[in-house]
Amino acid sequence: MLRIQKYGGILLGKTFCKEACMKTVIFLCSLCILFYSCNLFPGNDKTEKSTYNARIAWDSGLFSNYDKSHIVDGDSVFFYERPPGYNQINIYTLTRLDVNTGRLVWRSLMFSDIVFCQPAIIGDYVYVFLLPNIMYAFERETGRHTATVVLDIDNKNLELIWNVTAYRQYLYTGLWTNGQYFVRFDVNKKKP
Repeated sequence: MLRIQKYGGILLGKTFCKEACMKTVIFLCSLCILFYSCNLFPGNDKTEKSTYNARIAWDSGLFSNYDKSHIVDGDSVFFYERPPGYNQINIYTLTRLDVNTGRLVWRSLMFSDIVFCQPAIIGDYVYVFLLPNIMYAFERETGRHTATVVLDIDNKNLELIWNVTAYRQYLYTGLWTNGQYFVRFDVNKKKP
């Protein structure tokens, strides 16, 4: 049985009244949100706009060939530097600076053909990745070159691609040739 209600002098069914009330509530909520979120009087903006100017704390004066090559670890920043006196783009050294002062701590031997990613730090070593599938290991404290490793990729003719990431003793990266693969290398495990 349908109930009929009188609404503003008009007889309406109960269903119609619920729909009309719901639409009215939604409309009023939308208006409230609109007035709350929009500034209808642009000349009367009372919100404070904060500005911040960053100061350069130090400038090492060293030149990097690659802008995404730096990584911070504890009291040090490591990056690929173009060695002093060299104008070639594809010549690098791994350079360690004191993170607080910018003072040069050490500079590694020179190398070229980097995989475009940051060096990776695992334990006492900093790893640099070179083409084709070569990894250099340097002592974190002294910068001494301790190992050159050719990454074994199961004779699939796969190549390292950028963004090698370190976690614990593992390196994670993509490999590609006729397809792309995501792999994990264990830097502590030697092949038998």
